Amino acid sequence: YGRDGAVIARALQLAGSSLEELRPAQEAALLAISLGGSFSFPHPLVRSTVVYGALCSERRAAHAAVAGASTSDSSTWHAALAAPGPDERIAASLEDVAGRALSRHANSAAARALELAARLSPARAKRARRLVGAAEAAALAGHIYAAIDHAEAALPELDEGGSRAAAELLLG
Repeated sequence: YGRDGAVIARALQLAGSSLEELRPAQEAALLAISLGGSFSFPHPLVRSTVVYGALCSERRAAHAAVAGASTSDSSTWHAALAAPGPDERIAASLEDVAGRALSRHANSAAARALELAARLSPARAKRARRLVGAAEAAALAGHIYAAIDHAEAALPELDEGGSRAAAELLLG
């Protein structure tokens, strides 16, 4: 899903494939591959068709390959999207990604990272805390309905304390 040719080439290699196998898609104008190996889809509908036409297992395998080929925050995102179920290690990494996003005032990205971290959290308390964080970041981004949804989802799992008060404040 990325445009970085080197990462895509490594991911294809990890998956036992190569950029050469994408040539038929390029010839059919479904994919544009530059001389440097980066690629893009010629139209958002083509991208959506490719992504959502794939089986869940195929998408997870693609995300796992890109996660293994990348060394940046995108590796964490792809690892999260490849996870078949709860995974605290990935959830904690996503929380770190969210912290870096917040430091750049990228509140939407932080909210998305914390929401995904919550979904991957096996522990109830961490899931609730991350949902409150997602609600706060979503509110800062102006995504009020998402903030409400996250806060409401967190409330049943929160004990009395600071996180519960933050969720109730957001709902107020």
